[in-house]
Amino acid sequence: MKNTRPVFILGSGRCGTYTISKLFDGFDDICANHEFLFEMILESSVLHKLGLKNADSVKSLIHNTYEKEIMFSKSKLWIDSSNALPWICLILKDIFPNAKFIHLIRDGRKVVSSFYNKFPKIMYNSEHVQKLKMWLDYPDKNIKPPPLKKYWRPLPNYGECIVKTNAKNRFEFLCWYWAEINMQISMLKSVIDDDKFLFIKLEDLVSKQQTFNTFLKFLGIEENSISMNILKRPNNVVVPKDYLLTKEQRLSYNFICGEIANNFGYEGQIEYNVRY
Repeated sequence: MKNTRPVFILGSGRCGTYTISKLFDGFDDICANHEFLFEMILESSVLHKLGLKNADSVKSLIHNTYEKEIMFSKSKLWIDSSNALPWICLILKDIFPNAKFIHLIRDGRKVVSSFYNKFPKIMYNSEHVQKLKMWLDYPDKNIKPPPLKKYWRPLPNYGECIVKTNAKNRFEFLCWYWAEINMQISMLKSVIDDDKFLFIKLEDLVSKQQTFNTFLKFLGIEENSISMNILKRPNNVVVPKDYLLTKEQRLSYNFICGEIANNFGYEGQIEYNVRY
């Protein structure tokens, strides 16, 4: 439907994007997706981030996927929550001038810890990182990895990076990833109308009614139509256990992410426990 408004919820992953997509189940006039065509889009968006896929190629993909699906939609809102989209968010803004964007952020210590402890085979596994590096460094001698999420993540010092660091291990790669992806999303704020961009912290969204109401108002949804209680219980739980950073991990995190985390409003906050 031509009047359908796209809404892109951009985050790092492990930051509430799945829960928010489930928040709108049962609404006839809202189509809420979580990671629409994820691996196809992820590969292209990462290639773009690495400087290996130009904007026109990405636009062609979006025209043939997102745009067609949104055109077919009969919903008032068409939402996608995805960590594949931040790398191409400026392109999305150009293609969908009526779109709204939400920058959903979560304390980087919880995001990094969750990825590190619960997704060892998917997020920056050393074997998969090495296969991507080999192809990037010597494309004529190595096979390009297939479009699977375990391979396709940006790498520090490849392509144009906002956050400069020499990550030496998987934990540091994840720290860089959290910092880089959130800085990438934040670039939208300076090039988009204020009424089309919302920055929101997951910690506030699940605990403060006023923040939740602001979120609903941004989407044009009546305040009393949805209860925020659904957000209070963790969803998409792979391992129902919380992992606090070790002393060594805190040092690495603070070195790579400390200043950026402070700028996003996490200065002086004690790392919290998640209860399952």
